[in-house]
Amino acid sequence: MDRLREGDREKRYDEDEAGELVVREDGSQAIKKRRRKRRSKQEKHEVEKRKKRLRLLQFAGLLGLPLVIGIFFVVLVARYHSPSFEKNLKATLWERMGARVDFERLSPMFLNVGAKSVQANWPDGGILERFSFESVDAQVDWYRYFTGGWSGEQLIAQEGFVLFSERSGRGVQKVEGQELGMPGFDSYRCGLTSMYFGEKNSPFRLAGADVSFTPGAEGGDELLVTGGKLRVPGWGDWPVRRGTFRFGDSGCKVVSLRLGEGKRGLVLSGELNLADERHQLAARVEEERLSDLPGKNLGQFIDGEIKNQEGRVIFEGWDVLSHRFELEARPKFVSLKKLPFLEHLNEIYGETKYLNPEFSSLAEVKLARGDGWSSIEEMDLRETGLLAVKGRLGWREGRLSGELLVGLPDHKTILLKSKKRQQLLENSEQKDGYFWVSVEVSGTPESPVDSFSQYLGDEDKGGSEGVFDQLTK
Repeated sequence: MDRLREGDREKRYDEDEAGELVVREDGSQAIKKRRRKRRSKQEKHEVEKRKKRLRLLQFAGLLGLPLVIGIFFVVLVARYHSPSFEKNLKATLWERMGARVDFERLSPMFLNVGAKSVQANWPDGGILERFSFESVDAQVDWYRYFTGGWSGEQLIAQEGFVLFSERSGRGVQKVEGQELGMPGFDSYRCGLTSMYFGEKNSPFRLAGADVSFTPGAEGGDELLVTGGKLRVPGWGDWPVRRGTFRFGDSGCKVVSLRLGEGKRGLVLSGELNLADERHQLAARVEEERLSDLPGKNLGQFIDGEIKNQEGRVIFEGWDVLSHRFELEARPKFVSLKKLPFLEHLNEIYGETKYLNPEFSSLAEVKLARGDGWSSIEEMDLRETGLLAVKGRLGWREGRLSGELLVGLPDHKTILLKSKKRQQLLENSEQKDGYFWVSVEVSGTPESPVDSFSQYLGDEDKGGSEGVFDQLTK
């Protein structure tokens, strides 16, 4: 069977090789051979064709992709630079902020968004009236940029100001347009920021601070302030260490505002309700010289060290000139100086420590200060065996005033002739181990005057002749 099959194959092969005799139309004869299909070569040709098509597609893609991307970016940038986009952006900010926002040279270029300046104006009814920031720049999240919305970690401005007021008649109109889906930035920061209260360049303002605003923070929108100076009428400039504010629907919470340098300074905190006509903040004195708190006009007559004492700041509505600082303090010691009656005591006791007496047995004072005035109220100072002083001192519009009770130890020898000594004691009241005499203070901080010399028969209260010389000659 194998031989028969093999022979059959050879026969068919021979017939294929021999071919078939055919006669053409012109009468000639020829042998027609059957062509065999080469199946193995067909698949190879198909693979080559597929590879060629793939290479052509890849080449076309390499050429076309940059073109498509370029067209996409051109369309996207053109959209961000179009007037309709800026109009819709303003409408979006109106819905988010409630303010009309205007841009100067808005420049959204790829993932960087900048503007020469940004101004916002609020309509009537809010405490924010206006802000303006210069040299604004931000990095936008790439996926938000391509999907038509701007968001990122932080938007930064180099310089700007914020104006808080309750002024009406601002004339700010609503911005119409289509709201855009823009999540916004996580925080906003400005390097050199000024904050004005009541009006632009108001006497009460914060200047040169680094300010960071975080919307939607825990507890409300949060404002962080670092550096700069707080200018308060009648106080001068207070360095700002740092401050934290939180804003809600009803007003502002001052979490803490630390003023001063180093360990010295004040810490303000409390709630500011915009509906209230009278506002009050807690004021804690961390560490401060007593002479600095009432100002230089009264501070030159009293000194001491205050630590961790609680006071308060009071002001009426938006009248920044109505502010009043109050502090009831019990320092470890208080010293008096430069008051005329101290020179008299130095003469009649013959002890120089009366020129600058220190009180540590009892030291209580109540300080109050405002714009153009300051006072030391409810003063109660005692140093056993030396001196006691009660009463008040005040300064307003360049003039001194005060009513003091000066207590002279009833056991201490007074270096006066008997007539002068008797005159002094007759005008005093003996109580609690002291002879108390009433002394009125007047004059100016540069030339203080008091009435103590009248008990010594000295009519010239400011005379240059020594009291001891006058009373013992």
